[in-house]
Amino acid sequence: MPKQIGAFRMIERHEMQPSGTGTMHRFRDSTAVNLSVILYDATSRRDERGAYDSVVVGQGIVPGFFVAASAIHPGGRKSYEVQYMFLIGDMFVKVRVTIPEENWPRPDLESFVNSLVTTLASRS
Repeated sequence: MPKQIGAFRMIERHEMQPSGTGTMHRFRDSTAVNLSVILYDATSRRDERGAYDSVVVGQGIVPGFFVAASAIHPGGRKSYEVQYMFLIGDMFVKVRVTIPEENWPRPDLESFVNSLVTTLASRS
């Protein structure tokens, strides 16, 4: 995992629970944007109930999915939640971003995701 992509620098890395299901990498830039990259072993992992979810993954990258939503928090504060999801080799990659309204839009997210996917694909 790169330590920095564009303006985003990795500030934390930890193992997902239960142990062995994946790793989370948190990135920050100079704004209040929170960006997390979560890497899961897509070949066999447990879901929230402890059951195994088996996924057969072929060669290469499965086209990604993009999900976006807005949220209004207590006190009227607004934010946007964005997720990108990919299968790269035997790895499920989720990029989760929380963007405060004052930092929206973030056209640099596409560049971050493209760089991340290119780097991870070259290592798989």
